Amino acid sequence: MRQYIAINEGFRKTTGDIMAWLNSDDRYHSDAFLKVATAFRKQEGVEWLTGRATKWDAQGQVFHVDSDLPGWSREMLLSRGQTEFIQQESTFWKRSLWNKSGGFLRPDVSLAGDFELWVRFSRYASLYVVDAKLGGFRYHGNQRSVLQLDQYLQEVESLVEEELLLTQKGKYLSKPSIPLSIQISDEELSQTKKFLKHERKYK
Repeated sequence: MRQYIAINEGFRKTTGDIMAWLNSDDRYHSDAFLKVATAFRKQEGVEWLTGRATKWDAQGQVFHVDSDLPGWSREMLLSRGQTEFIQQESTFWKRSLWNKSGGFLRPDVSLAGDFELWVRFSRYASLYVVDAKLGGFRYHGNQRSVLQLDQYLQEVESLVEEELLLTQKGKYLSKPSIPLSIQISDEELSQTKKFLKHERKYK
């Protein structure tokens, strides 16, 4: 899939420790990067995290914010027939996890490249959920992910079966625990802002 080839090329040019990607239709919330940096600073050992899933309409107005903060586990990710997914627009990870997991998005996956990456991440690390709005999907009805939802779900099922087959062969049997959600206060955001300002000043 050309999209994932292009994203891989973009990632190869990056140098930062925290990674993510956003498709052109979608958006980050205000102070999303500050919140992400704060969460990584606050919770030692976090290798990837996600926020409250949100959606914008075509006019850029938020029309949905998840009321629940689901605790994600590898078992949940690999369950058949699932209808809830980790929101790609709200998910960030450490470069160390990216490298450990292969350091690429699979170009042979047409639509569910994000899900396939999450499956590889789940082999090595728990997904932390931050009680904050980080990013969101902008819905206007013409996205491939909307028009080709059935194909996306078919790819997900195929990827689940592929991973389960590996576990049956004795690979990737670790089951990272479901961590508690990360709560971020205004004071912690302020402290991170001061820390980053200090880091930029002395680089």
